[in-house]
Amino acid sequence: MQNISFHSISESRIPIAITDLNLTLQYGNKSLYTLIGNDLFYSIYKVVLPSDRTRLSECIHNISITKSVTDIFSILYSDNEYHHMLLNFTYIKNNKLIKIEFQYLSDIINEHSKLEFDLIKYRTLFTLVGDKIFEYQPETNHFKFYWINEKQNILLFNGDLTIWKDDMMKQERIAREDLSVFLEFCQSLVESMKNFEYQISCSILSNGEIFETTKLKGITLKDHNDKKIVIGVCLPFNTIHNTKENHFIDNLYKDELTGLLNKREIKSYAQNLLRQQPDHNIYLFIMDLDNFKQCNDMFGHMFGDEILKAVSTILKNTIQQHGVAGRIGGDEFLVILEDVDSEKLLRNMLRSIRANIQWLYKEKLAAFQLGCSMGVACYPKDASDYDTLFKLADYSLYLAKNKGKSRYIIYDSKLHGLVNCNGNDNSILTQNIPFQTTVTLLDVQKKIFLLYTKGKPVIPEIFQVIKEFYKLHNIVIYIPNLSYADVDSLNSNTLVYMPMMFYEDYLSQFIETSTYCVTNIKNIEFTYSKIYHYFSNLSSTSYFQCLMIEPSNHQINGIISYEHSSVHYSWSNDTRQLLALISSMVNAILFT
Repeated sequence: MQNISFHSISESRIPIAITDLNLTLQYGNKSLYTLIGNDLFYSIYKVVLPSDRTRLSECIHNISITKSVTDIFSILYSDNEYHHMLLNFTYIKNNKLIKIEFQYLSDIINEHSKLEFDLIKYRTLFTLVGDKIFEYQPETNHFKFYWINEKQNILLFNGDLTIWKDDMMKQERIAREDLSVFLEFCQSLVESMKNFEYQISCSILSNGEIFETTKLKGITLKDHNDKKIVIGVCLPFNTIHNTKENHFIDNLYKDELTGLLNKREIKSYAQNLLRQQPDHNIYLFIMDLDNFKQCNDMFGHMFGDEILKAVSTILKNTIQQHGVAGRIGGDEFLVILEDVDSEKLLRNMLRSIRANIQWLYKEKLAAFQLGCSMGVACYPKDASDYDTLFKLADYSLYLAKNKGKSRYIIYDSKLHGLVNCNGNDNSILTQNIPFQTTVTLLDVQKKIFLLYTKGKPVIPEIFQVIKEFYKLHNIVIYIPNLSYADVDSLNSNTLVYMPMMFYEDYLSQFIETSTYCVTNIKNIEFTYSKIYHYFSNLSSTSYFQCLMIEPSNHQINGIISYEHSSVHYSWSNDTRQLLALISSMVNAILFT
């Protein structure tokens, strides 16, 4: 084993194991036994979660060819609990052994957080020095002009340098007496001068609002491909002298409370972006907070401001380099997403925003649920101009609100109908939206009586009433086999074949009343990962389920699942008892 340094392994803080190709342990350092305990074991399989063992075998199957593999597994710690760890497998050719490094995910997360903080720190420091930045690529004549708003790059121009130069002169953004200096600055970019500095009077930084003395400083570097690139900053002369005027200039772009773009700037940004007719998808979505007024009424506007700041942070942390966010009203936000290459990524981002907002001040806001509703439209699929996209997103937002809030709607003309975007009427209420009735407990009681007297034909009706009364996301009957698929009173969306819910380990979670409640599907992410992913894809975040048991032989015929899209939903005892009663009636009608 001359290729293995046992001294460095034994002194390492990282748990390390040396195994043969069958993962039989040959050597482990002190850190490994601290992790898994001192009990004797001979195989790595023994400390890996049973459901992960097949994947572990697949992971090392071709280790002699791939040389190294990395994956995450659940490892049995000395406290007899499973914890996620990153395992690095390295093939040692001369000895035909495998070196396994067990890395704590907390260490990786902490290191990532440190790097992310360093990035934010340097970007913030750069912002203080001069947040309007330009980049120029001499080979392509491509010029980019933007400013940094924490994690977001706000593009002011992205295209050919000649076009930008001509635009600045045509729009009279350069003072006449400084035109020659401006042209000299542009020539310095083209010639890739090592470093340069110019001072001109212009309105470049304020988008034509005010003229100010501006310093343009640049330097030429070489990138990782050894190609020249010119980078630099534009600093208002007022910044250098720290005058109060700079605060006014900054507020031309930003919302003062949240630090996001203000309404005028986010609209201008979107219009300019769409005017260029890019050849990739652009998503525009409007987000409105749910129950924000109650927050203000109960805790005051200062706390309301804290919520808006926290929501803005969630938006910036989620979208990062994928787009730009702005505040367009009291609790209304507009987001432009550009670097999103699939609808799956889009949905993941929307779910992340919704979930994080739902968890804001959870204990303090226990009396009601803070949430968000979002409406999304896509360029060029839905429309190619800003006004139409905005109206479609606004319409989708209204649908999300109308369907019970705390959800997102991605506009689809086939699902949601055509929207009249012509004329000056901006009201989405002019659209043909079905009237939504308000269901009361009396309505529920009436349907229960009808279910008792008329039976099977009333089942879809009572499901619909229950769904509206409790604002549920879905009501489904899951069945263990396809022999029940011909129940004529139910449609295919209500009756779903789902054998994985009838495995013994999952059924063991049902208590004596034959019910099972999951208040947050995150709680089953690792114990029942397939079920977790199924519900996650449906946007169901909590659920209450009732077994359908045949009295004569105790056979389980199905599971009625009442599903909600809110992690804050309270499944009270009264709610559970009523749903259990209805489930037992449905069970008696369908399967006895």
